[in-house]
Amino acid sequence: MRQPAKILAWLLATIVALFVLAAVAFVLFFDPNDFREEIAAKVKESTGRELVIDGDISLSFFPWLAVEVGSSSMGNAPGFGDQPFAAFDRAKMGVQLLPLLFGQEVAVGSVEVDGLALNLQVNKRGANNWSGLVRADKAPSEKTDAPADAAVDVVGINFRNANVSYTDAGSGGRYALSNADLRIGPASGSAQNLVVDGFLLEGTVEGIGAIPSELRLAADTIGIEPEVGVSFSDVQVTFDDTTLRGELGVPFGSGGKYEFDFDADQIDLARYMVPAGEVTDSEAAAAAPLEIPVELIRPLNARGKLRLAMASLGNIVFANVVVGLDAGGGRLRLHPISSGLFGGTYSGDVSIDVSGRTPVLSVDEKIEGVDLGDLAEAMFGKDNITGGINGAFKLSGRGSDMAKVQQSLSGNMSFQLDEGSYEGTDIWYELRRARALIKGEAAPEPELPPRTRFSSITATGVVQNGVMRNDDLYAELPYLQMRGRGNVNLVAATLDYDLEARVLERPESLDGVTAEELDDFTEAVIPLKISGALASPSVKPDVERLLRKRVEDEIKDKLFDRLLGGDKEPEPAAAEGDAPTEEPSGEEQPKDVEDEIKDELEDKLKDIFKR
Repeated sequence: MRQPAKILAWLLATIVALFVLAAVAFVLFFDPNDFREEIAAKVKESTGRELVIDGDISLSFFPWLAVEVGSSSMGNAPGFGDQPFAAFDRAKMGVQLLPLLFGQEVAVGSVEVDGLALNLQVNKRGANNWSGLVRADKAPSEKTDAPADAAVDVVGINFRNANVSYTDAGSGGRYALSNADLRIGPASGSAQNLVVDGFLLEGTVEGIGAIPSELRLAADTIGIEPEVGVSFSDVQVTFDDTTLRGELGVPFGSGGKYEFDFDADQIDLARYMVPAGEVTDSEAAAAAPLEIPVELIRPLNARGKLRLAMASLGNIVFANVVVGLDAGGGRLRLHPISSGLFGGTYSGDVSIDVSGRTPVLSVDEKIEGVDLGDLAEAMFGKDNITGGINGAFKLSGRGSDMAKVQQSLSGNMSFQLDEGSYEGTDIWYELRRARALIKGEAAPEPELPPRTRFSSITATGVVQNGVMRNDDLYAELPYLQMRGRGNVNLVAATLDYDLEARVLERPESLDGVTAEELDDFTEAVIPLKISGALASPSVKPDVERLLRKRVEDEIKDKLFDRLLGGDKEPEPAAAEGDAPTEEPSGEEQPKDVEDEIKDELEDKLKDIFKR
């Protein structure tokens, strides 16, 4: 037994020695740079692209079969411009020779690529510039003779200072990853089940937000199944000021979905809402409407859940956010959504459909127990209202940006305000001042600061073309009830309401209010006008409407008195022989009386308004 084994050992040693001698001779007498033209011609034949190798090609043979190529570039597909499809400054790859020859094991050293520039393009017809680079001799479904359990061992893959751009001429979208470093490995396993220990990608991303974002994606373990996809375990993603941790699955092929489950610390959503149109300065950019990110949503095929400690949209802050996402076929749905919001809760169901020509945004949202003061300050920068708010909003709109969506909004809304106050207006004082104006009296002294307290305010309305029509506004204030109707323009953020106020009881406890004032108020229905900006509306008694009501009442009273005699003493009977008096015409007298009274009261109105 020992002799055959010894002979086999010597035979193997001889083969290795001959292989080494052949490798030395190959390195000494063979210059791979002599074959540049042949390599370029072969690439041209296979891909139709021009390959230009400007740098040197070097080979090493043992114990690693390694090749290193200097500066090189590959031409673009026809119709996609003169910019190279791909280029790099240096690329190097090595494979251990003996495991490959004797063990059917692929042992790869470090794959290194410096200065990669990759230019991906889609034209207006939907064709791209990377198809046809690899022309398989067999259909993907056909079996090959390669062993599925062949061992794979890779020391690592490193890309340094890479720049990748993606441009879609049809949609106008452009994304870029610049100054990127990618480190993968080591990796081991088989061709059918490869496990990678360690993954790190760092770089600057452009196109997702209004300004470039810094990205860092790290994972401890990656599982690769060629027919399924890639699974990332213990993932940590740092994107600008946001850090996410969790699991991520990336499918192979266009039919699979990205799967994710992440926990994150915080995110500023406004950063990723891109202003529409060209802007020339930061002020114009701030005022521009926010675009619906069609290019980002349309190709997205993903499902998962995200939990956030905090998310902000401008000054609106959401706490303990949970968001479910399901996207595919140009439709994105965020549901369920729940979060804390200014001491209360928010829940929502938001859908964006970009599968057609015009994006459609739909929302079904509720807020409960939210601090109205904090909400108003966050949305409008105002601190003039307090209380709590509950609301429900079911709306949809169409358009390429949020301004167009608002203009087309339709649906319904309802809200209720509880136990609060509105600063800047004292309705009681305005009522007293209006009464004094009508009576020709001096205006009362205001109580400062002006404030109107309310117990509750409720309203429901139908929204069409960005305007809510509300016919059932109801408000309870100390001593007052108010009912009315009006419009809220959601686009211009303005409102216009006509209301009527009734005094429910005699507010004797109010300082400075006279008994005569109380008598007048408890007998009257008082018209009010609310109008102006939604953030700071004007709340005033409708003096003109009130005075015209008095005009109508006085006309009616005087007409009645003059036509029917009222409470006047009857005229004495005419003495015998006196000339008979002319009878009233019956038709002309009431008209004359009405005109006379109208003139008199219009003069009174003008006099009052002058004061």
